[in-house]
Amino acid sequence: MKRIEISKLIENAVDCLSSFQLKPSTITAYECRSFNPVKIFYDEQQEVFYKTELSAEFLVKTMESFETQEISAGVKRFREKGVSVLDELYLTGHLTWRMRPTGKSVVPACYAEVYESFLKKLNCSDRHNNAVSSIIRKYLTYLNEKGVSSIGSINMSDIRQFIVDVAPEHRGSMDYVVLALRKFHNFLKESNLLDIKFEAILFVPRARDRRVLPCINHDEVNIIVQQIDVSSAMGKRDYAIIVLGTHTGLRAGDIAHLKLTAIDWNNNEIHLVQGKTNTPLALPLTSSVGNAIADYILNGRPSSNSPYIFLRDVAPYQEFRDGVSIACIFRRYLKKAGITHKIGDGKTFHGLRRTFGTALVVNDVAITTVAQILGHRNIESTKQYISLDVTRLKQCALDFESIRGAHCE
Repeated sequence: MKRIEISKLIENAVDCLSSFQLKPSTITAYECRSFNPVKIFYDEQQEVFYKTELSAEFLVKTMESFETQEISAGVKRFREKGVSVLDELYLTGHLTWRMRPTGKSVVPACYAEVYESFLKKLNCSDRHNNAVSSIIRKYLTYLNEKGVSSIGSINMSDIRQFIVDVAPEHRGSMDYVVLALRKFHNFLKESNLLDIKFEAILFVPRARDRRVLPCINHDEVNIIVQQIDVSSAMGKRDYAIIVLGTHTGLRAGDIAHLKLTAIDWNNNEIHLVQGKTNTPLALPLTSSVGNAIADYILNGRPSSNSPYIFLRDVAPYQEFRDGVSIACIFRRYLKKAGITHKIGDGKTFHGLRRTFGTALVVNDVAITTVAQILGHRNIESTKQYISLDVTRLKQCALDFESIRGAHCE
């Protein structure tokens, strides 16, 4: 078998995907979420050339990470897609486009015609349609598995039980589940296919769940920073990135796209337009952040005409495509520090943003000011940081002595 470098194979794979005239967002997703994790794994193993057995080992590690809840099912699927594409290209020398496994449920044959008719009636954005159709596929699969094999047999109990059953995997998106079911049952009623009083379940006002996410504590941040070799060019870059995230709360994507012109050295300010909200943001450039960035630019940044501050450490020296690469850098040092991470524990690069916001709240910075610093358009997005001020929450708790005294009387 001819030997080929992993970076070259990935480059060839991207070229093949581009030739299929896929959406730019699809190609970007493959680059960042499918191929980049494989490349990082190869770098960690200090292997330059592609090997199917090493990629198989990567899949084993991916499955272990999924089983221990370090990564989500979506992340796992993207990594599996990446290895599938690279293996095919490596073994055959060419790539045939086909839908890779996505974990999507298949609509039962008894509902296929109704499902297709429903999709034709949807009049929403592609993203919205994809979400609705995914939920309805699950719903129809659920009905079929429960022995309900025709539209006319669906009853209120079926709808109610489906909502209960899918709630654990849709904790943050139950509004979408109810909306999709409402659209589907409206369609069935208007098409004279089913007439049941579903409004009693699907039109009940529902309070939106707002989960308070944890953040990574300062001791852990310090341990992570200590793992960085600031004497190396890559270390200077990584140190500047993590310090920037810690001291400004900037999102990973905004750091990845931060330009040299964004730094106003004369006035000690950072100016940028946020990628998520497309709104301008101005932040103070503290001495610690400024020194870290200056050290990287002067002593670690490769010679390049790129307008971006942070560049990859291998040629060609280009900017990071998005925040995924920044998150990967953080995870590398998290692992090196021996800090375990599970989904939802806040030990992510975005967790630094919550750590920063929490610190502002704890230090009596007005919530409106915190919202401005974090670039939140809606103050409701900022209020979650108040709930993380554990010390002051404890001060709000009732004294159980008064409860015990009242009970004794």
